Formats: sequence, structure tokens, C-alpha cells
Amino acid sequence: MALKAYENMAACVIEELKKRNMEGYYCEDRKAAADLVCSMVEKGAAVSWGGSETIKELGVLERLKEDGCEMIEYPEKEKKEIGSPIFAKVASADYFLMSTNAITRTGELVNIDGASNRLSSLLHGPKHVIIVAGMNKLVKTVEDGFNRIQTSVCPVTAERSGRKTPCGIKGVCTVECPIRTLIPQSSLRQAKLYTCHRNFGRCRNDFYMQRFLFNSLS
Repeated sequence: MALKAYENMAACVIEELKKRNMEGYYCEDRKAAADLVCSMVEKGAAVSWGGSETIKELGVLERLKEDGCEMIEYPEKEKKEIGSPIFAKVASADYFLMSTNAITRTGELVNIDGASNRLSSLLHGPKHVIIVAGMNKLVKTVEDGFNRIQTSVCPVTAERSGRKTPCGIKGVCTVECPIRTLIPQSSLRQAKLYTCHRNFGRCRNDFYMQRFLFNSLS
């Protein structure tokens, strides 16, 4: 049965997440995932989130707002402003909700970020970070994660956000992309390593808690 296979796959990754100071949970469906997220956030907490269709589809933002949480939205236009006061509020939030572009079987998170608000909040600032991802995000290696980003994530994200990047126009990641032409090729590998974080215990303090939720239905 497919759901049992997903559960077994998630169990293996969750064991790897423990080694990286992250808690992992497997949820059989979206409702279970939404219920678990809401149970982790106390009423009245300050909550922010990164751009994620997964988070939106779960409906947790509406539920947390009904529970009296302070919802800190980071509007797209504010992301273009250097020193935005909203960014400071996001950084001091009690909880930050997001998804991940990919996760390897050994528990490595692989991400890219246009405005850097997701990754900056993932690494520093909010007291708690909750990541929700479907099993479709699971890949074998870091390189597989970047391949997934280039073939499945960037084109869709670019079209949704109205960005006129090559992948947004052509539907595939190409060598004409400004990211590839403006950054020396020798620096790309280093940038990739910085976006793939292997051990959160080394970059966050004792009050930090990383929770990772697997949702069998992406």
C-alpha cells in the first residue's frame, strides 16, 4: 500500500533528522498535518511564514489567526526594501512556518530563495521553525535536490510571482539565467553548500527548535 511505503520512507528520514537536531513527524493526510501544526503553536503567539503553497493549502494561517495569534505577513513589495521594519518583526517572531524545496534521505534541507526571507528565518531569528513538506520533496542526494529545484520548482515559482527569468519564460532553467551569469561559476558550488544545511545544532542556540512534518499528500 502506497501510504505504508510513504510512512516507512519518512521513518528513515526522521531518524536522520534526529542526528541533525530536528524533530520529525509523519502525517497521513493534510488535516492531520494541519492539526499537528496548530497544536504546536500556543494561542497568542507571534507567527510569520515564508511563501509556500503547502502552508496555504493546509489552511493553518486562518486557524492560527482564529486562535488569537499575531500574524506577521511579509508583503512582496516590502521584500524589495532594504531595512524593512517588517523583516525585523519576522526575525523576532515566536514561530516561522515554511516548506522546503527538497530534503535528502539523509536529512539535508535543500533550498533557494529569491528574497532570502525564508532562508534567513530558517537559520536565525524566530524562536521556532516548523517546516511542512509532502513526500514529493524527498530526493536521494543534494544534487538531486538542486535538479528538482531547477526542473520543478523555479519555473512554477517564477510564473506564479511574475518574474521574467528564463525559467519563467521558457519553463526550464537555462544558462541565460542572471543568477548563473552574474555569479562566477566557481562561487556557485559554495552558494549551494550554504543553502544545504546539515546540522542545525551548530548554528542555533539552545532555545531553538526545528520541527519537520511529512505530509503524505503533497
